[in-house]
Amino acid sequence: MMIYAIASGGRLDVARGELQALMLSVGQRVEPVEREGVIFCDARFVPEGLGGRAAFIKELGVLIAEVSACRLGDVELDGAARLLEGKSFKVDSEGFHGNTKGEVDACLGERIVRSIPGAEVDVKEPQLVVRALNTGGRVLLGVMEPTVKRKWWERRPRSRAFFHPSALHPKMARLMVNLSALAPSEVLLDPFAGTCSVVMEACLVGGLGIAIDLDPRMVTGGKRNLAELGMSSKSEVLHGDVRHLPIREVDAIATDIPYGRVSSSWGASTWDLLRGLLDSAVGCLGRGHRLVVMHPREVSPKDAKGFERVGEYEFRAHRSLTRVITVLERET
Repeated sequence: MMIYAIASGGRLDVARGELQALMLSVGQRVEPVEREGVIFCDARFVPEGLGGRAAFIKELGVLIAEVSACRLGDVELDGAARLLEGKSFKVDSEGFHGNTKGEVDACLGERIVRSIPGAEVDVKEPQLVVRALNTGGRVLLGVMEPTVKRKWWERRPRSRAFFHPSALHPKMARLMVNLSALAPSEVLLDPFAGTCSVVMEACLVGGLGIAIDLDPRMVTGGKRNLAELGMSSKSEVLHGDVRHLPIREVDAIATDIPYGRVSSSWGASTWDLLRGLLDSAVGCLGRGHRLVVMHPREVSPKDAKGFERVGEYEFRAHRSLTRVITVLERET
């Protein structure tokens, strides 16, 4: 089947990498491509809830047809039958102006009900949503799960039991977890855990988390934050040094290296911490598993021994700081 994805915030590069990693987390290696602002990839299946897990993908669905706007009324719905048979749905078109949107929604809804057994319209609580996306002359028809509001604000750093100004925003932490290709029940390690932003998101998507920090205050505060979310049973918070990790094996590593005035590195340079991380990660990660690291642009893990760089994404924090997320995969 063909999958389509719409990027959040216009970051097509990030959404493409996130989609690739999410599909890898369910055992599928895909090569997403971008066309006219939409990302596509071939897949064997799409697990339930995968779109709701994403950070920089605002919409993820199964493509059922692609037609010119003038032939929308004649579109074949064979591809939708196996998805919509016996299901409730609503049509939600986008890119059509004025009364045209309402007409498109009504027309497609009527055609689906007439041609697919058991399909029925439910605009309030549908099981599935049929999308008609007008991309400028071409209309993409897709089927997706109802959009889940991610409510990042509920987990914003200042609303937590323990706050520190270096804490990652939950959307960025979720992106790092997703780029690591963490699968449900797998173990993710954050060796510079701080307030446990990354481990929180790992637990929320069904993984298990190990948080390590050299600062005893962060260890205590991180435990409080995880307990507040009810994640204590899915996580472990330890006092430790990335250069001497008390962990032998994990499935993924995602971390934000300390740098800047608000982060404490206990006298070690950012370069020293990065080298310690890379040395430890080689011993902790199996072949094909991923290390995702956020770092300042001036300090980069390029040419890391034992790893292949599979992604790099820049985010401007402010005028004097650009942060980079680099995705490394253990060489096979």
